[in-house]
Amino acid sequence: MRVLNRFLGMGLERLDGPFDQALGLSLALQSCLHAINRYNRSTTKGKSMGVLFSIKLDSQAISVIEAPVKDHGNGAAQFPSNT
Repeated sequence: MRVLNRFLGMGLERLDGPFDQALGLSLALQSCLHAINRYNRSTTKGKSMGVLFSIKLDSQAISVIEAPVKDHGNGAAQFPSNT
């Protein structure tokens, strides 16, 4: 998949790719959501888990992993930064 457009300020990426890559992304997302669904949502850890998309532009790789997210109370979640 390749990134076609980047809308600065909106955090939006448009991806373009063939069917087999789209299917792989779909399977990765479904697998991640199934893993997150196993957490008990009544616990703090269960409520904090979300999906992290990592797009590496130089190698055209996309990673989909489960990770803790920080909820801002407005429905917008933010992942902890590595810096």
